[in-house]
Amino acid sequence: HYTRILTPVGFHFCNLSIGDLETRRDPAQFMLVHGCFIINLQAVVGLERDGSKTQIVLRDKQREPIPVSRAQVSPLRKALGLTTKR
Repeated sequence: HYTRILTPVGFHFCNLSIGDLETRRDPAQFMLVHGCFIINLQAVVGLERDGSKTQIVLRDKQREPIPVSRAQVSPLRKALGLTTKR
Protein backbone atom coordinates (compact mmCIF):
# COMPACT_ATOMS: atom_id res chain seq x y z
CA HIS A 1 0.00 0.00 0.00
CA TYR A 2 1.39 3.33 -1.05
CA THR A 3 0.22 6.66 -2.41
CA ARG A 4 1.43 9.02 -5.09
CA ILE A 5 1.20 12.65 -4.03
CA LEU A 6 0.93 15.37 -6.65
CA THR A 7 2.47 18.73 -5.76
CA PRO A 8 3.22 21.78 -7.93
CA VAL A 9 6.64 20.26 -8.70
CA GLY A 10 5.42 16.77 -9.63
CA PHE A 11 4.60 13.38 -8.14
CA HIS A 12 6.14 12.03 -4.94
CA PHE A 13 6.06 8.54 -3.43
CA CYS A 14 4.50 8.08 0.02
CA ASN A 15 4.65 4.74 1.83
CA LEU A 16 1.29 5.37 3.54
CA SER A 17 -2.02 4.16 2.11
CA ILE A 18 -4.71 6.66 1.21
CA GLY A 19 -6.67 5.38 4.22
CA ASP A 20 -3.76 6.25 6.51
CA LEU A 21 -3.48 9.70 4.94
CA GLU A 22 -7.22 10.22 5.34
CA THR A 23 -6.97 9.70 9.10
CA ARG A 24 -4.07 12.17 9.35
CA ARG A 25 -5.40 14.97 7.13
CA ASP A 26 -6.41 18.43 8.27
CA PRO A 27 -10.13 18.54 7.38
CA ALA A 28 -10.01 22.32 7.01
CA GLN A 29 -7.45 21.97 4.20
CA PHE A 30 -7.80 18.50 2.69
CA MET A 31 -10.81 16.44 1.65
CA LEU A 32 -11.33 12.89 0.42
CA VAL A 33 -13.44 13.45 -2.70
CA HIS A 34 -13.27 9.97 -4.21
CA GLY A 35 -12.01 6.59 -3.09
CA CYS A 36 -8.54 7.32 -4.41
CA PHE A 37 -8.29 11.13 -4.32
CA ILE A 38 -7.61 13.49 -1.42
CA ILE A 39 -7.39 17.08 -2.60
CA ASN A 40 -6.04 20.30 -1.16
CA LEU A 41 -9.07 22.61 -1.10
CA GLN A 42 -6.79 25.60 -1.75
CA ALA A 43 -5.76 24.12 -5.14
CA VAL A 44 -9.33 23.97 -6.47
CA VAL A 45 -10.28 26.63 -8.99
CA GLY A 46 -13.68 25.22 -9.89
CA LEU A 47 -16.01 22.35 -10.47
CA GLU A 48 -17.28 21.15 -13.82
CA ARG A 49 -19.86 18.68 -14.99
CA ASP A 50 -19.28 15.89 -17.49
CA GLY A 51 -22.72 14.46 -18.05
CA SER A 52 -23.89 13.35 -14.61
CA LYS A 53 -20.37 13.40 -13.13
CA THR A 54 -18.77 16.23 -11.17
CA GLN A 55 -15.06 16.90 -11.56
CA ILE A 56 -12.57 19.20 -9.84
CA VAL A 57 -10.48 21.63 -11.85
CA LEU A 58 -7.12 22.39 -10.22
CA ARG A 59 -4.92 25.48 -10.59
CA ASP A 60 -2.67 23.52 -12.92
CA LYS A 61 -5.19 23.19 -15.75
CA GLN A 62 -2.88 20.84 -17.67
CA ARG A 63 -3.75 18.12 -15.17
CA GLU A 64 -6.75 15.90 -15.76
CA PRO A 65 -9.86 16.88 -13.80
CA ILE A 66 -10.34 14.88 -10.59
CA PRO A 67 -13.57 12.90 -10.20
CA VAL A 68 -15.85 13.53 -7.22
CA SER A 69 -18.01 10.73 -5.85
CA ARG A 70 -21.74 11.45 -5.76
CA ALA A 71 -21.73 11.31 -1.97
CA GLN A 72 -19.02 13.97 -1.76
CA VAL A 73 -20.43 16.57 -4.18
CA SER A 74 -22.55 18.37 -1.57
CA PRO A 75 -19.89 18.33 1.19
CA LEU A 76 -17.29 19.54 -1.32
CA ARG A 77 -19.51 22.39 -2.53
CA LYS A 78 -20.03 23.38 1.11
CA ALA A 79 -16.29 23.21 1.88
CA LEU A 80 -15.60 25.45 -1.14
CA GLY A 81 -18.35 27.91 -0.19
CA LEU A 82 -20.36 27.08 -3.30
CA THR A 83 -23.68 26.28 -1.66
CA THR A 84 -26.63 28.05 -3.18
CA LYS A 85 -29.20 29.89 -1.12
CA ARG A 86 -32.82 29.22 -1.96
